[in-house]
Formats: sequence, C-alpha cells, structure tokens
Amino acid sequence: MPYKETVRVLLDEVDPLAKHIGACNTIVNRDGKLDGHNTDAAGFTRALLQDGLFEPAGERVVVLGAGGVARAVCFALMWERVARLTISNRDENRARDLAGELQVVLEGNRADVAVVPWLSEALFTEVKKAHLVVNCTTLGMALTPAAHQSPLPSARIPRHALVFDLVYNPLETPLLTMARDSGAKTLGGLSMLVYQGAAAFELWTGRKAPVEVMMEAAKAALRAR
Repeated sequence: MPYKETVRVLLDEVDPLAKHIGACNTIVNRDGKLDGHNTDAAGFTRALLQDGLFEPAGERVVVLGAGGVARAVCFALMWERVARLTISNRDENRARDLAGELQVVLEGNRADVAVVPWLSEALFTEVKKAHLVVNCTTLGMALTPAAHQSPLPSARIPRHALVFDLVYNPLETPLLTMARDSGAKTLGGLSMLVYQGAAAFELWTGRKAPVEVMMEAAKAALRAR
C-alpha cells in the first residue's frame, strides 16, 4: 500500500486475475522473472464466506474506497453475483473509473453498479438499504492521522447489515465499535489479511499454508502492539 496498481509496470508478467483487477499485492520471483498476482480477492471472499457467514449473491453492497484493495473487493463481489454494488470514494472520478472497468470486464453480469458522492445523502440512502458495507479506506487505522475516524457516522450504520472493516490494526476500529453498538453484525480485517497472506505463501513456496498458525501469530502480534 499504496503501490498495488503502479507496481504492475515493473513486472515481467501479470496473472490474468490481477490484470483484470488492475492491482498486484504479491510478486513471485521465478528464476529472475517477476510475476504479479492478486491474493486480495480470494482472501476477501474466503473471509466473507467463512468468517462473516455471508453469502453475497443477490445482495446489495456498499464499498467505501476505490484504491487497490477496493478494486479486488469489487471484482470479487461482482464474481459472486451481488444484485447491486455501490461505490463511494473521496475522489469520485476514481470511483467512476472503477465502476466503468467493472462493467466492461464483467460484461454479462447483471448487477447494478452505482457511484455516489462521499458522505452524501445518496450514500447514506444506499447504506440504509445495504446488506453488506465494506470499508476499504484507511480511516480508523492505528498510527495514522485518521486513527480515531470512521468512514460512516454511527447514526447511519444499518443494524440489519454486516459491516466488514478491512482495517486490521487495531482489531476493534471506530467503525466496528459503532456498528456493534448499533446492533449490526461485524467482521474485522484480520481474517482477510491472513487468508490473502496464506495464498501468497503458497505461491512463494508451493506448500500448503499453516493458516491456523498464521492466524494465531497475527493476533499475538497485534495484541503486543
């Protein structure tokens, strides 16, 4: 972060999945040839299904952010056949570019894709109707100027939705605290971090990743901070 998109021009090959998404988070050195991959999409989907117990097919989703990880999340959600995907980003043009790429690459997918202005009434209306809200911004991340911020005000968090905050440090972000207080289901970003890391481990080593060991190590490291 934040070079998942710009690193592509430095690579010899880019995996078709990463090429579709437009972002690489894993680079494999194969005898001096650099191959780019994206494990964020698989990590997100596994966390959503396995830890969030959420089936996205046919559901309404709001994604906050339009950077490298948001791209992987949006493509993953479209592949899972959500009914409506709404993207909101502080740079609205970047969100519109992402929405346009989704519709071109995933031609034939009948999901509605919309872009709404950041922190607007249009966004809050979409959030109110959403079954899943995914924070792909760095708001709430520890050791940053935005550590105590949330991408949504507490009064706008729907109690019927799953709120998935991809920020993993701290384990309990301001958004997750407010969502839990409102009665919403919540999921933090640690599981996605570990699952995408496990996929990267397997690409690098050719061995099955020890996911349970990795999860416990990640939790211990965060608790020690």
